Amino acid sequence: MDLYQHTAKELRQKLLGKECSAAEIAQSVFSRIDACEERVGAYVTLDRENALAAAKAVDKKIAAGEEIGPLAGIPVAVKDNICTRDVLTTCASRMLYNFRPPYNATVVERLQGADYVMTGKANMDEFAMGSSSETSYFKKTANPHDLTRVPGGSSGGSAAAVQLLDLLWSWGGKGDMEQIRLAFGARDPNPAIRRLTEAGVTALETAAQRAVGDKKEKLAVLAVPAEDAMAMVASRRKSAPLRYAVTELLCALGAASVKDLCYFTGASASTLKSLEKSGILTLEKQEVLRRIPLEDVAPAEPPVLNKEQQAAFEGLDALARQGRPAAALLYGVTGSGKTQVYIRLIQETLARGRTALVLVPEIVLTPQLLRIFAAHFGRQVAVLHSSLRTGERYDEWKRARRGEAQVVIGTRSAVFAPLDNLGLIILDEEQEGSYKSENVPRYHARDVAKYR
Repeated sequence: MDLYQHTAKELRQKLLGKECSAAEIAQSVFSRIDACEERVGAYVTLDRENALAAAKAVDKKIAAGEEIGPLAGIPVAVKDNICTRDVLTTCASRMLYNFRPPYNATVVERLQGADYVMTGKANMDEFAMGSSSETSYFKKTANPHDLTRVPGGSSGGSAAAVQLLDLLWSWGGKGDMEQIRLAFGARDPNPAIRRLTEAGVTALETAAQRAVGDKKEKLAVLAVPAEDAMAMVASRRKSAPLRYAVTELLCALGAASVKDLCYFTGASASTLKSLEKSGILTLEKQEVLRRIPLEDVAPAEPPVLNKEQQAAFEGLDALARQGRPAAALLYGVTGSGKTQVYIRLIQETLARGRTALVLVPEIVLTPQLLRIFAAHFGRQVAVLHSSLRTGERYDEWKRARRGEAQVVIGTRSAVFAPLDNLGLIILDEEQEGSYKSENVPRYHARDVAKYR
């Protein structure tokens, strides 16, 4: 599979794994553009030179061990009515034939901050006034899957519908709803699905889905004292070096996963089975929780509140101490320090032996809040939202149910988290409409929170 055929997520994994370079990705994409552009007409302007320079800059960052943005090395075409400094921006009109903006649009600045690679300016309907790109001054864009047709929409087609088609194409022509929702992130994929279904391009099918279960791994446990175990394999150290290596490592650890033992010693599963038969070790199954990968988060110092924050905290904490349901509104503009108040309220709630639930309006806010809360509450935090894999969501749910997590962070549906002895529920940005579910079952997270 050529690099241009991979999803952005797959390309990022390849970059981080040093399986390819950003320059190679850009070159692969431009090779594909060169092969198809004359027939498809997707671009008004190609920016090959700057794209390759941006890709090489990403490669230098990776080589130097520097932090890279979330779109590092990912090729992106920018619509021709979005200003890009010193790059032709014509709105597909003769009136702006030679216009080169002296500034970047905000979205372009943010894309640059994310280390994207701009391939060029995409064709569109003139000034985005019509329903297809047929009225572009420069050329007509053709549907890449049927060159006799044109894609609809002022951008040459619904971006979401195009994304969905590309995803289905890369998945072999079909995909389940969980895959689609994960790929779309915070955006609702249903309008794109309806558009494609009504056009007869896709069809919806219902199928039975295998229930998610516990994840387990094989564990090797030393069955005899370490001295006895080493004595049992010492006589055959030269003729059976792998048996000796496994036993030596296991004596140091006491217990280890079969996967790790095989990796670090070079032994196979049959070697471990022979040691089991000899009575040196036992093979057991151990549950492994699928956790959300978090980079090392250093413990944070307890928050120090200013006068206004302290007053808000004391008022809210007094309500929480009453022992009966209560509600209050904490008003503050962005950056006013509401999160610090949240942390202090949760600390007091946990100190009273109770649990806490924090809801956020959008999935994209969850990772940054998770890092902040993990710095203060460590492994006491669980996260629940629809973009998690089914197994990850199930295991986070179990941690909350067992009492291993006393703080749950999540989006709307996390209001149903199985927390016992719930002492505090926080709805961040409570005015947001995303707390209201339009799908069955229909509910508002605020109303459910009141009943809890």
